[in-house]
Amino acid sequence: RICNFSGYIGRSVIAEVLPIDSGFSQLIEKQETSLIYEQYARSKGFRPINQDGMEKVDWGVTTKEEIINVLSN
Repeated sequence: RICNFSGYIGRSVIAEVLPIDSGFSQLIEKQETSLIYEQYARSKGFRPINQDGMEKVDWGVTTKEEIINVLSN
C-alpha cells in the first residue's frame, strides 16, 4: 500500500505506562520481587500491554490475531 504521506492515520496504539511514584520507588529501593511490583502497579491502575490490546479487540478497533502478531515480535 502506498503511503501518500498519510503517516499513521488509521493506526491504533497498544501501550502500557508505568508511572514511578514514591510508593513504587520505595519498593525498588527495598529490591522487592517482580510479583510485588506487579501487585502494586495493578493497585494503582496499571494495565499490561496485552490487556490494552485485548480491550481494543473488544472495541472492534483491531483483531486478536493482530494483537498476537504485534506482541510476539
